[in-house]
Amino acid sequence: DTIYMHKDNALYVNIYQSSVLNWEDQNVTVTQKSDFPTSDTAVFTVSGSGDLEFRFREPDWRADDLKITVNGTKYSYKTVNGYAVVSGSFKTGDKISVTIPMEVKAYGLPDNANVYGFKYGPCVLSAELGTADMRQGTTGMAVSIPADPISPSQKINLKSGSGTVNSFMFHINDYLVKDADSLKFTLKGTDASLTFSPHYLQYQQRYGIYWYFYSASDAVEEEIPRAKETVTDTVQPGYGQYENDDLHLMDETDSVSVTNDSTYRYAKNGGHFNYRMAVDTDAPLTVLKVTYRKTDNGKPIRITAGDRVLFEGVLDYSGKSDIYEVRYIIPKDVIDRNVRQVHAYDEDFEVIEIGFSSGSTKESAKVCDFIYMTAVKPYYEYDSNTAYFVDCGDQGTSTVSTGDRLGLYNSLTEQLFGEDKVTGMAWGIVDDPTDQYDGGSLSKGIYTANTWPDERSPQDGRDKTASFRYTKNQYEHDIDRNLEYGFTLPKGKYQLEIGFADPWNCSNGPSVTLINGGKSTALVKNQDLAASKTATVPFTVTDSDVRLKLTSDSQAINVTYIKISIKEQEPLPAALLKGDVNNDGTVSIADAVMLSKYLLTSGKVTNWKQGDMDGNGILNAVDLTLLKRILLA
Repeated sequence: DTIYMHKDNALYVNIYQSSVLNWEDQNVTVTQKSDFPTSDTAVFTVSGSGDLEFRFREPDWRADDLKITVNGTKYSYKTVNGYAVVSGSFKTGDKISVTIPMEVKAYGLPDNANVYGFKYGPCVLSAELGTADMRQGTTGMAVSIPADPISPSQKINLKSGSGTVNSFMFHINDYLVKDADSLKFTLKGTDASLTFSPHYLQYQQRYGIYWYFYSASDAVEEEIPRAKETVTDTVQPGYGQYENDDLHLMDETDSVSVTNDSTYRYAKNGGHFNYRMAVDTDAPLTVLKVTYRKTDNGKPIRITAGDRVLFEGVLDYSGKSDIYEVRYIIPKDVIDRNVRQVHAYDEDFEVIEIGFSSGSTKESAKVCDFIYMTAVKPYYEYDSNTAYFVDCGDQGTSTVSTGDRLGLYNSLTEQLFGEDKVTGMAWGIVDDPTDQYDGGSLSKGIYTANTWPDERSPQDGRDKTASFRYTKNQYEHDIDRNLEYGFTLPKGKYQLEIGFADPWNCSNGPSVTLINGGKSTALVKNQDLAASKTATVPFTVTDSDVRLKLTSDSQAINVTYIKISIKEQEPLPAALLKGDVNNDGTVSIADAVMLSKYLLTSGKVTNWKQGDMDGNGILNAVDLTLLKRILLA
């Protein structure tokens, strides 16, 4: 309830409301002009000067990322603890504009899957029910209220073609449509004729906030997507016409293209092929999608994004498909550091260089069909400082309990071990997926051969410390109690927060072992649940495959939640760019100068291998010519 807070030279903006702040400590005045929800933009004007840092709260009702400009120029900000950070040297007259996109969002009740209310941005919406036969009453304030309740039916039936209630609410902006010139919203696709408006305006007529919605009899349940995925660029490897166009400008040495067996390209020993690919720098996640063939199992592939190695290893696909797709997240810092603007097809594009090679003395795996660069916007709330948040035993894996957020790498609260549908990172419960005790007939939770969710409480929305996953029939069948989760994590330092339960007084003393990099490390030892049902412990990841193995000498293990926080991730390995003779991470005129001096005076080159442009093992004038061609392109 505080508009501003400050510490040192940092100003925290918590509420977007027109106001004037006299910041005496910095001898600066900040004037805010806002008109939410009528307008989606707040403008902050500075009077005074100094090195200042503004931190703008990113509200949970926002429809997309904040858009910030400083004096009309787009500002690329970082998010720290839920605040967008804008820093620099400011002077009188400088203006910071903060745009917070708004949309209608549907909110269900945890105890009834058919009841929904709505918000637009920060405002609760209520239906206008008029003043017919309404006698006026008061609340002791200057507000009129109806003395007698009266309303149309609270039941709203969806029309044929409006989908199920779930899909209707997912697409609610198509059905609760805002008037172009006012804050009125018309409900469509139902048998009800209702107009909604911000609830704070409803002080002179009847209103309705929560309504029962029912699907049409012919509605078919659809899988609700977890994210909006937009393709920002496509390359067809092996098809030279589309590889060498003005945008992609393929750079290749010793690579082979094939077009008579679908299309693909691979690099020979020492070869490579690179493309410029367009990206959306505002996307929350940037994901590169690459297609391989199962017959190439065991072959190496090395993928670079700008100045970093995105992946280097051998293919080891165990699925059934002959052709399969792998997703690679390009970290935000790699995007920010390597994106440049180019002009092609009479348009400006922001691009990053994507490279493929074997990274070894062998030929690379085939890169097949199409390469996609995608911008991914999750439809769920997530915390970028959390790698994974798992609500163990959750009965509704697409919703998160109040106060919690999903992690950067998981789009559901729980799943069987496998690739996440949004991020491509593998994680989940490690167990035989067979529901051998038919638990699935009891609730919607995930039942495996040896673990169950709490089948006695099938409702969704319980607090993360209330729902739990437990070892099923292991004690009864003389199986050592164990419960395991697996996660894919970049190398670095993390913190594990894990919760336990003991609902039947037979689940005390759980232990947690980290299995990573060929080593087993005890993180939690015989936790005394009478003293504490949570444990917090740091750990270090040395390779990407992480397993958390829970064991106990008690009759059962009950785990409530797992939260893995990011403390310090190692940067991706530096890529050796072809032509980067001085090894500074870029290819520039400085590299050509160094190579020229070497050829003319037998001087030194820092990165001899990257100067060998044609891969023949010697540095000569041909290499210099090829380098100049790259620079000219």
